[in-house]
Amino acid sequence: MDLYLNDPWIDDRLEWLMEHQPKQTEKLFRENPDALLRMLCQTVKASWLDQQAREARGQDSREAANATFEEIIAPSVEGNPKKQLPLELQQKMTDWLMNLSISRPQTETTESEP
Repeated sequence: MDLYLNDPWIDDRLEWLMEHQPKQTEKLFRENPDALLRMLCQTVKASWLDQQAREARGQDSREAANATFEEIIAPSVEGNPKKQLPLELQQKMTDWLMNLSISRPQTETTESEP
């Protein structure tokens, strides 16, 4: 799980969750932050695997990354926007995730590493 903490897409996924699933994200953050972290890491892992599969099928690396990002990390959502979380709570959640990644040793990864 630590491997995914330094991936920039984990921040993007948290931002997407705060915007599109604010109530569920807040509940997980307050009641079970470890579950939220596992969910974020699992999503990043799935994105790596998806990107690798796309590249194995011959898709250009940049195109594969863009498609993976748009389909897994931050998919488009239609409908009414959700009520935004208070900015203070959003910052608290972002700081929480940043502090977790800072406290972990840095690992060198590539975009397509599983």
